[in-house]
Amino acid sequence: MAEHEGAADRGMVDADDFLGFATRLREVHGRVDGAKVSREQRGRWQRKLIMIADVGHRDLGQASELLRRFESELDRRS
Repeated sequence: MAEHEGAADRGMVDADDFLGFATRLREVHGRVDGAKVSREQRGRWQRKLIMIADVGHRDLGQASELLRRFESELDRRS
């Protein structure tokens, strides 16, 4: 039984980590919506955020890193 519990634990995500990621994602999405860029650029950024959110369903660590990089790019371009 301990084997099964360990397997389940590996698939679990820390609630605080998930909440932090979701909060950051929402904040960045708001920045994208308010950015003074072309409609096409805003669309590209929104699609990228959707992709990051999708990765978050499978790998929160990777999605957090992608979001960090996206935030850096957004800071440089705005």
